[in-house]
Amino acid sequence: MIAHHAYTTEQQRARMVNVDICAGSHSQRKAMLLLNVLTVSFDNRVIVDTAGSIMTNVEVDATLDLYDAVAVALHSRGIAMSRVSMVTLSSDCKTTGTVTAKHYRYPSGQPRPTSKGAEAAAADLVMRRTLEFVKRLRRERAMLAQTQQS
Repeated sequence: MIAHHAYTTEQQRARMVNVDICAGSHSQRKAMLLLNVLTVSFDNRVIVDTAGSIMTNVEVDATLDLYDAVAVALHSRGIAMSRVSMVTLSSDCKTTGTVTAKHYRYPSGQPRPTSKGAEAAAADLVMRRTLEFVKRLRRERAMLAQTQQS
């Protein structure tokens, strides 16, 4: 992200918003501070304690449609959806990591029919919902750009 936006101006970056899905302890926010980009953090855990530092997230069930939840949270802060320039997903790697994936998935990648497999299926759904959210943002951005050119 930092390399991709290295040639944007400080003024441009100050208007950008990073939407971080499954934000947890805000590792994306810390990286975006290097760019002076605002990060709005979303997670199913509103409060996350990271060794004594309390981080707060906007509560969201990322297995559901994300657009409306993100739009409401941003608009309540006076932020237009058109300012979203990045969407990051800090997905749960325990269901896909090389050491632990075998407990959650078959070698094909399909979730196992167990409680751990259900976690893997939920992680897959979060990924799908995040991609659907990005697709909608891109479609709306293209429509906005087309409207401005007319």
